[in-house]
Amino acid sequence: MGTSVGCLAVIPARGGSKAIPRKNSQLFLGKPLLVWTVECAKRSQVCDRIILSTDDDEMASLGQEAGAEVLFRRPVDLATDQAPTAPVVRHALQWLKDREGWTPSRVVVLEPTAPARQPWQIDESMTLLEQRGADSVASISAVPHHYVPQKLLRLQPDHTIVGISGTAIRDMIHRRQDLEPCYAFNGLIFGCTSELIWHDPPTLWGQHVTAYVTDSKYQIDLDQPEDWAAAESRCRQLLNEATYLAALQKAYGTTQVGLTQQYKTGWRCRCEEDHTLSCGPQLEDCLRRHGRILQGCDQGESEMKQQVPGHKDTGGGA
Repeated sequence: MGTSVGCLAVIPARGGSKAIPRKNSQLFLGKPLLVWTVECAKRSQVCDRIILSTDDDEMASLGQEAGAEVLFRRPVDLATDQAPTAPVVRHALQWLKDREGWTPSRVVVLEPTAPARQPWQIDESMTLLEQRGADSVASISAVPHHYVPQKLLRLQPDHTIVGISGTAIRDMIHRRQDLEPCYAFNGLIFGCTSELIWHDPPTLWGQHVTAYVTDSKYQIDLDQPEDWAAAESRCRQLLNEATYLAALQKAYGTTQVGLTQQYKTGWRCRCEEDHTLSCGPQLEDCLRRHGRILQGCDQGESEMKQQVPGHKDTGGGA
């Protein structure tokens, strides 16, 4: 099978899309949707190669310009809306094996419909795949409490309702605090060992599937045209938040402001309250109130304000 080493990112992006025509090439916050995923993969520390699998010339051009390898055109039978993902990945691996004698040890599938995905999420998930000795890894998010199975209802022919399993309403769990947490796939990450792809039939799922839990704010729905504006708004908020915090860290230095990055919960101020804040202005205010921003940093503060669109001075001082 040749050399088996490294991590391959496969980005499946066919030209067709029924609900949103040409979805992967539609502009999302000013750039084609596909480009967000390619650029994210390029900033990852674990992706040795990034391959775009597409049947479409426009997608190929967009992917190549963004930095992905476009080595082939996907066969027509693998470019329908019924085609599963595993054979698409198998086709990419077969091409590499036949022409380069290279087979990665790990594969991560990055769907273009997850523009809020972060590079460190790719790194963390693939690290977990190795550390936990798993066959597969998938990103998941907590399901809102009113959508967990214990709260779902079934409408009867006589217009009465019962729980999804037939439980009488009076016997259902009604207090949120008593519900068991439930999770669902969020589409950010699907990873596996390459051995699974060589199975017949190929699959992304082994016996040991480990979870990579992410904040639900990174989950974006782009199934219908009406989802687009809301998705852009959420991503814009995430981008502003990341820009602000990066500028804050650069301006004052990690040791000065006492910041630590918590991938699952945002950015934390190490103050007496030890709370987590995901909003830049709130974080700066907290840091000022607890004396974490030092005096004599006027130049750094000015630089920070210039980098952060819409920054407003919260006032105060150390």
